[in-house]
Amino acid sequence: MIRIIAWLLAVIMAAVSPILNRIDGGKPAAEGTFMETQERVKTGRTYEAFAPGEKDIVLSGGDLAGALENIREMRAGGDTERITVWLHGGVYNIGGTLDFDGLSDVRICACPGERVTLTSGFTVTGFTETRVNGVRVWRADVPAGSAFRSLYKGEQALRLTRYPEQGYLTVKAPDRENSLFTDDDTPWLYTYGDRSFYYGDDLGEALFYQTGRVRIKLMHYWMCENTALSGVADGKLYLTRPASMRISAGDRYFLENVFEALKNPGEWYLDTKENILYYVPEDGDTRRDTVLFAPDETVLASLKNARNIEFRNLRFFGTDPTDPAGTEWIPGTDMLFPQGNPEYPGAVEIAECEGIGFYNCDFLNIGSTAVRFTGRNADCDIRGCLFRNIGCNAVFIRGENAAGEERRTCRINVTDNLIDGYGRVCPTGIGVLLHFASDCDIAHNEIRDGYYTAVSVGWVWGYAFHATDGIRIRDNLIYNIGQGWLSDMGGIYTLGVQPHTVISGNVIHNVAADPGEGGYGGWGIYLDEGSSFITVKNNLVYDCGSQSFHQHYGQENLITNNIFAFSDEGQIRASKTEDHNEFTLTGNIVVGEDQPLWVNAGERRFTESGNLFWDYVNFSRVYAVNGASIGKKTDRVYAAALKLGGYFTNDAAADPIFRDPANRDFTLAAESPALTEIGFTPWDIAAAGTLSDFG
Repeated sequence: MIRIIAWLLAVIMAAVSPILNRIDGGKPAAEGTFMETQERVKTGRTYEAFAPGEKDIVLSGGDLAGALENIREMRAGGDTERITVWLHGGVYNIGGTLDFDGLSDVRICACPGERVTLTSGFTVTGFTETRVNGVRVWRADVPAGSAFRSLYKGEQALRLTRYPEQGYLTVKAPDRENSLFTDDDTPWLYTYGDRSFYYGDDLGEALFYQTGRVRIKLMHYWMCENTALSGVADGKLYLTRPASMRISAGDRYFLENVFEALKNPGEWYLDTKENILYYVPEDGDTRRDTVLFAPDETVLASLKNARNIEFRNLRFFGTDPTDPAGTEWIPGTDMLFPQGNPEYPGAVEIAECEGIGFYNCDFLNIGSTAVRFTGRNADCDIRGCLFRNIGCNAVFIRGENAAGEERRTCRINVTDNLIDGYGRVCPTGIGVLLHFASDCDIAHNEIRDGYYTAVSVGWVWGYAFHATDGIRIRDNLIYNIGQGWLSDMGGIYTLGVQPHTVISGNVIHNVAADPGEGGYGGWGIYLDEGSSFITVKNNLVYDCGSQSFHQHYGQENLITNNIFAFSDEGQIRASKTEDHNEFTLTGNIVVGEDQPLWVNAGERRFTESGNLFWDYVNFSRVYAVNGASIGKKTDRVYAAALKLGGYFTNDAAADPIFRDPANRDFTLAAESPALTEIGFTPWDIAAAGTLSDFG
């Protein structure tokens, strides 16, 4: 009752508070002497010294699969000594999946300074010229039965045709009569198992050559349906797989692999009826010299029940996308789980292993996930690796939600990697996705150019038992993600109770959700359902489309010594109210440009004190908003009213004196009031990102 009365008084005071809370007269502080940081020098990639042992194997374009079989025979004979397979430079077309199952103490290393590529597929040459859709096109025969969905020219991934070329089509209306569920029996509020929908005039009279080869990407909420069409009739598009989330009027979508859209240089189309590849040449291409590469595998390497296997300085290149079987999420429906794409296989599949390491490796043009851990795994490293143009998740760690030590996935470290372009086939792909693991380090990675969350940790919604704990998400540089495709996502995203998880030293900026009607939620750090007992400290988050920090609901999280700045819809948001302390906000610098300090300043149950606030438009007249609206000035709650509501305790409203906030240089002056008034502790912001130089 006391809190309710206090809040009513706060609302009354909101109207007069602008007069009462000009804490320092409303003028920016003077410039100062800035605290310089030492310039970081990144290291180049290193190679193992080439010193083959007596039992080591040296290959120069030879049979790598055969070498593994030789090692398997040696192990069967009782030989347990570590064996290194040295690979001289070149392309190793493995013609299938390398089988490391059951092996132990094996290293696969590139010889120093030599480029080694592991792939599986075939080349396409012998083009002749023809015309398609009124443009000059090359064609070549391919083996009967070919159905590849990726094509490469050198390291360049060639483009599937897209309709429309830019922008999106929109759903005219759902088709519930063809859905698996109704309002009365839907197993989840957000799904009907839609199998078709009505398209609008923006698609016109839709007729496609090879309808079953046309693929749709349909975006709604935090899911992108990614499947093939099964038919077009009666003004409707039919899907080969039921949609995981309900389809609504206005949902955005586009089509790929449309023969009728083939016209732009670099595009291609595979006619599976006639076994013909069509390619629109680019400037500089010649029919005599152009060689295209079609992958024929999704999984390049399989490791099951393996121990102490290392991969060093290798390139895993060019796998084909696949449509995985449905999960048991809703049994018997063939529906995929609507978050995180856990079903998509990895170019490297790891299960029930210990001591697996990837060092200075490249994963380029991967059709699905790059590296996937499933089952119980322990003591594995992915370090100094480059992930570029990844179809789904770059790294996926999926353990079991088991309490026993014998089934605990632990100590899987993902450090010093560059993840540059993920979610290219499945836009809901994630940079680093972790379910049910403990004591893992996700550190010093640079993650950029994705359409969904960069780092996602946890897989329990609410307060139930959760095997995920002790995760260190630190010193990562995350930016240019979301890009307006989906909703409800963040630079760093967590779920469930994780008492020893720490999010620290990260720099996150330019996170953008779907800007359309119904789109929401491009957050910097996002503690979602049940995220609890997590420490968020020493992070810089700015220029996000929603808020810099958001907690949906959880308990006793500590948010301290962060800089939250310039995000479009305010800096901090607390959503669901529960009957416990949701989080403690203390010792942070929070700045904006006529943006609220936090959103939902009503009956919140979080603790707030000892922060520094500043508004570069309103100066010391900082404010929060009551409710989710940020556009109405009548919803603004200023400092005096906040105090009556139990907030703004021991806070300061003063210019923190950043060196150049307009250009996002957040270096603090030595005399900053953040240091003198709230005890803010500077950290080396430049430490975020990779330690290695990826060129």
